[in-house]
Amino acid sequence: MTGSEPIQPARWSEAWVDVGAFFVGLGLAWYKNWETTDLIWSLWLSSLTVGYAMIVWGLLGRMKMTKTVIGGLVLLGFFSLHFGLFHFLHSVFLNALFPIVGESGVPTLKSYGQVISNYWYFLPAAFIAEREGFIQMWAKTLEHPINVIADAGNGFIQPYRNVLRMHLLIFFFIFANIAKWESILVYAVVYGVYFFPWRMLKREKIIG
Repeated sequence: MTGSEPIQPARWSEAWVDVGAFFVGLGLAWYKNWETTDLIWSLWLSSLTVGYAMIVWGLLGRMKMTKTVIGGLVLLGFFSLHFGLFHFLHSVFLNALFPIVGESGVPTLKSYGQVISNYWYFLPAAFIAEREGFIQMWAKTLEHPINVIADAGNGFIQPYRNVLRMHLLIFFFIFANIAKWESILVYAVVYGVYFFPWRMLKREKIIG
């Protein structure tokens, strides 16, 4: 018999970590007196870094189980190109509206270096917020270890979901900036959405 699908209350005990990451991110924005440009590029850097790290993490799991190094390297090349190109094109768009070093257009290596230099300390909070994604990614890579390439799409969808969420937040920042809503309250709302442990709301079927 299949029962109801209640929310798992026990897992909420983990939420304090997400609350801590939320206040760290918000505290950085307040302490550094960040403006919309800073917040947008910090999210972009997080999207690129955390997402790519998750992909590499998943590939390591596949290579470990299948002992297929060549297949793993092929997938690494594919996702590096696809994921990296996606973020590059997005950075061109963002730099046209919110220049990194004061000049719009295609970002240069100096521009990307500036992004890393200015916002790297936001990454620990971002990794903490996405820690469950790394756990799930590793688990998915072990579900079907034989067919490495055919199952790749199922295992690597999580980083792209995170990309979509982060980029929707970035576009919200753009709208808020146009509407002149720039304030710590707006940042608090956005960080709340980013750091809220949405995974806690997933329902799990109970079979009895």
